[in-house]
Formats: sequence, C-alpha cells, structure tokens
Amino acid sequence: MSIEKVGIVFKEYCSSNKFLKILLPINIPLLFIMAILRNVQNFISMGSVTGTIIYVGFLLSVLLTFAKSEYRMLSIGIGIYAIDYIYTILHSLFKYHRLNWSSIIYLLIWGYFSFTAYKKSLQIHS
Repeated sequence: MSIEKVGIVFKEYCSSNKFLKILLPINIPLLFIMAILRNVQNFISMGSVTGTIIYVGFLLSVLLTFAKSEYRMLSIGIGIYAIDYIYTILHSLFKYHRLNWSSIIYLLIWGYFSFTAYKKSLQIHS
C-alpha cells in the first residue's frame, strides 16, 4: 500500500469524524501557528499545559495536512518546527558548552520528515 492510499483512507476517516471534519479545512494555518508557537516558547514561558496543547495540536495538524496530501506545506511546517531544535542545540552549546544529544536526534528525525515531504511534493508536481 502506497503512502498516498494511506492518506486517502485517513482523509475519508477525518471527513466522517465530527471533530476532525471541523479542523480539516484549517489544517495549514493550524500547522503554522503550532510550529511558530513552539519556537516562541524558547523566548516566552507559556507553561507546561500550553506546551502540551501546542505539541498535540502540531501532531494533529501534521496528520490532517498529510491526509489532504499537501506535502509542500507539510515540509514547511515541519521545517519550522525543526528550527526549535536547532535553537536548542545552539543554546546549549553556547551557554552550557555541551551538546544536547536528544535535540540532535529530534532535529535529524524532524529534518528527515521535512525532507521526505518536500521530495514527495516535488514528485507529485513534476
């Protein structure tokens, strides 16, 4: 089963779900808002509950964007989210003079997802 078929089936499920049907049209603004808020948390403390809501909202918007097969927007949103880990790596390197290995691993994972989504968008649009 190809990844496009998984997205189509997931979109059908989202269209039948009462809650997800409301969020499906606003998936891209939700993706960008959650990714940007994640980066803003580096400079403004928003609390752990807000951080959890941002994280869950981001993952939900990634799934909704995947369901609509908007891979270019997905790669941009995940890329913005990955910038948070670049900041964390640089902050720990310059302030504490050590590498934050978990942030490096997260950066590699989210960077790979962003690159894969971008590659998929080029494959579809060419």
